[in-house]
Amino acid sequence: MLTLPPDAMTTGLKTDMVQEYNFEDQTWNQPGHVNHHEWFQFLSTRAVAVAGQYWLRDRRTGTWNRYNSKETFRAQIVSQYTGVQDWPTGPLFFDVDVINQYLSLAMPVYEALIYAPGVGEQVVFDDRKRLNVFVNNRLRGETDDIPAAEELLKIIRNSLCAEPKEIGLEAMLKEIREARTLFAWVIHWLAARYQRPGFTSQTNLWLIGRARGIGKSSLVGLMRYLLGSATVQKVVEEEITRGWDDFMFGKELVEWDEFGGKTYHDYSNYIKLKTGNDTVTLTTRGMGIANHLAVAMHIFTTNNEKPMMVDAEDRQNTYVQTTEDPDGIWRKRASALWNSTDNSLVDRRIATGFAAILATVEIDYDFIRKPFQTELRAKLVENFSSTIGQWIDEEQETLVEDWGNRFRKWAEMHGAYADWAKLHTKARPEDLKTFKVQMVKFWKEKTGGDVVEGVGKDGFNNRKSFRGVKLVGVGGRAVVIDDQDF
Repeated sequence: MLTLPPDAMTTGLKTDMVQEYNFEDQTWNQPGHVNHHEWFQFLSTRAVAVAGQYWLRDRRTGTWNRYNSKETFRAQIVSQYTGVQDWPTGPLFFDVDVINQYLSLAMPVYEALIYAPGVGEQVVFDDRKRLNVFVNNRLRGETDDIPAAEELLKIIRNSLCAEPKEIGLEAMLKEIREARTLFAWVIHWLAARYQRPGFTSQTNLWLIGRARGIGKSSLVGLMRYLLGSATVQKVVEEEITRGWDDFMFGKELVEWDEFGGKTYHDYSNYIKLKTGNDTVTLTTRGMGIANHLAVAMHIFTTNNEKPMMVDAEDRQNTYVQTTEDPDGIWRKRASALWNSTDNSLVDRRIATGFAAILATVEIDYDFIRKPFQTELRAKLVENFSSTIGQWIDEEQETLVEDWGNRFRKWAEMHGAYADWAKLHTKARPEDLKTFKVQMVKFWKEKTGGDVVEGVGKDGFNNRKSFRGVKLVGVGGRAVVIDDQDF
């Protein structure tokens, strides 16, 4: 059996983005200063102040914990670190006096936190000293347990990626190694998240389909198991609506489940902002906006088959159409991985085996830095290629309200569309003739309703009539007639 340790993994951060901080500005670290030098050096990597709060690295878990009260902070240091502590030059003895001297004379003060996998615990980023709170809690893979992950691989390949034919474990592993299929793309993408903390491909994985319980949440649950629960986060839409998104800080995998913006454009722009750069701005209640390293990869799960605006130039998103699962087979197989009583894995080897698979993938980074071209992606590009179709998608309720209660002129509707297109898209609005034809086509396709034409009355002169248009939410019959006074 080969155990694959996660601590052997290398950082995925760009090396020029952060610099290690070595206490060069601390008086106790200057040449010739010998008074408690090693004692202060030891404590400076375990107890510090950050933006008016106190942070202590837990002696047992290695994680950093926050304290608002200095007295509570002091008591915890005394509790955890008094006595003899190991140090490279030999054992160090700590008592209350040494700790008090450190707190009053030598404790470093940082301006902010940072989550920077694989670099030092104290760093400089954006010209500010920061405490690095990254802790690697990845699950170790066990090669002997790989067979236990076979069913999980099938759920990913046949249920989530909707491959119709099942193949065996060795064939799936060969596909991951040698083929450049959608299934291989997904596994390479997940392997990059597991192997390279801090790396971001700046591509997003979308799992889209109406069937529920077929493995979308199982995949996210397994990655939470592998990466550590503290580093996987489901987006809190209520917080984002209020303007706060700092819950994403320190997260390596973010799940966007049934998340959506007010309009397709709002949503698309927000996703680009949060997932497509080396750094990301996060807003904290009462503290404002701060710049952070972008260390998260993003999975989107939704039943909405048109989740956001997609154009042919999109370089970020892989859209995966999941299985329809009409007989509920994959739902049963996905749920069978978990205990119904406590939602734990029925067999821990599923996780350790999957971790071993991801750890041994020779990642094709060029492959996963580009979105995989799926049939669903092509359909979405076609759907959003028309600004008229986009107008209907985003303004459907308003259109029914404004244009469904009486006949109005085609030119009037075209003017409303053109104003919207100029405001919300970079594309040139279609002319009136094209607008008429496409409006009828897209309204029927997108709403199941129809575009009905007939005779309308002028609001200022009821004796003056015109041929106009009315939108019907359902039913009706579309007849294209030029609008003109008569």
